[in-house]
This record gives sequence, structure tokens and C-alpha cells, in this order.
Amino acid sequence: MDLPTDRARLLEQIAGRLRPRCRSTDELATAAIREAILKAIFEPGEHLRLYEIAEQLGVTRMPVRAAIAQLESEGLVVFHPHRGSVVAELDSRKVRELYDIRLQLEMLAVEKAVRSITPEQLDRMEELEARFGRESDGDALVDLREELYATLYARVDNLRLIEHIERLRTGVGHYLLRLNLTRPDKWQRHGRLIELVRDGDVAGAQAYLGAHLVAVRDRLIDQIEQQSTR
Repeated sequence: MDLPTDRARLLEQIAGRLRPRCRSTDELATAAIREAILKAIFEPGEHLRLYEIAEQLGVTRMPVRAAIAQLESEGLVVFHPHRGSVVAELDSRKVRELYDIRLQLEMLAVEKAVRSITPEQLDRMEELEARFGRESDGDALVDLREELYATLYARVDNLRLIEHIERLRTGVGHYLLRLNLTRPDKWQRHGRLIELVRDGDVAGAQAYLGAHLVAVRDRLIDQIEQQSTR
């Protein structure tokens, strides 16, 4: 069965927008499928059909296969022996595990960030925080928050550390979108974090960010468990 018309059109639009900025078909397929999952174009538990996705993205099956393998490592896709690759279900245990790891890594990253960040980066973080307060679109809010963290960690001298954090953040991004937890009133604002970083307060920045991550984790778990009882 072919992809529904609306979904096929959305995938084509995503691929057209991403193609100019991707250096390879593997990168294009990964970015496009990831976005389709995060935006719930592919639903939790849904089987991902290689040939259909490849056709809509305008690539061969090999980049799609590589993309799905990458997304499995990010926790967005799960392989089942009898069903193949499917979009990961919302799972409270998995959310707790992801945040347990992320908390440890981000405490190290924010310490390095406080010691290396520039005034220009701090000014940029304040601009992003101001835009965050005016934004209402869930996708845009996620993008702004990701850019804020990217700016915070831009001078951290451990690329692998930041890559692991970004992968973990992506792993829970689809939970935030699907559970409608991206509205400004559902997020803790980061103006105070920026102040602490500007003051060079490592312990304060770590405490603030740790409390924020725990609050988001607990909200996610609560929402997932409420859905599972309906």
C-alpha cells in the first residue's frame, strides 16, 4: 500500500526544504525521517516501509536503510523481528533512562560552558529567550530551545559529549511534540540560567539546569502514564 496522499506530500515538502543543506542522501534521509517522526507524520508503533519512503524522498532504499539504523540508535525507531522497523512508542521507563543519562552529561557540559562562553554567545541566548517568550508554535519552540542549547555549548571543547547530549535531546523531542508540552506555559524559561552563566556561577547553573530537566522529565512521565490508563 502506498503512503497516503497527504503524508506523501508532506515528505516531499520536507525533502525539498532539507535537500539544499544536506551533504549526502544518507544525511537527507536521516534528517527527513527524523523530522517526520518528531512531527507525528509517522505515528508511534507504525511500520516504516523502505521503498515507499525512498520514493517520496527521491532517494534509493540504501540511504533510507542507513537513516533508519541511525534513528534506531537515537531511540526514535525500534526493530521488531516480525514487524521490521517501527516508530518507537511513548515509554515512561525509556524517558526516565534518557533523562538519567542526560542529567549526568549536561552537568559536565554546563560546567565547561560557563568557563568558555563568550559575551556574544550570552547576548545571542538572551535574544533566543526573548523570541521563545513570544512564540506559540510547538515546532518553532523546540527549534528555539535547541538553538539556545547549541549556543550555550558552542565553545565546549568536547564534541562527542555534545553529540551525545543532542542525541538524547532528540530522543525525547517527539514526546514533547506529541504530548503537547511545547507551549510556553509548559516550559520553564531560561532567563535565570543565562544570568547564572553570565555571572560564572557553575554550581548555580548546574542546579538550575538539573531542576529544569527533572521537571520536564516528571511532566513527560506523568503525561505518558495518564495516556496509558485511558
